[in-house]
Amino acid sequence: MHGTWVDLVMNHLEYDAQNDVFTADPDFGSVDARLLGPIAVFVLDATKVYLERFFSHVPEHKLLFARIDDLSGRISQTDAAHENLMNQ
Repeated sequence: MHGTWVDLVMNHLEYDAQNDVFTADPDFGSVDARLLGPIAVFVLDATKVYLERFFSHVPEHKLLFARIDDLSGRISQTDAAHENLMNQ
């Protein structure tokens, strides 16, 4: 699954200018998860603010806060594990 045309062009396609066509790049590169973790934490923080502002009267919003905090913690653990792996 690919997010955008840019993702395809940058990571999975090769451009043949002579024939003006794209072909699949069969090589697989490693993914650097450090690019996604901070964005995910930022979105989770914004989600908590949104929930508090608009849904604080709904009792179940506390359950979502707990799940958001759990996910943020797991992202931090994953980031630390990835850093350890990259430093080996």
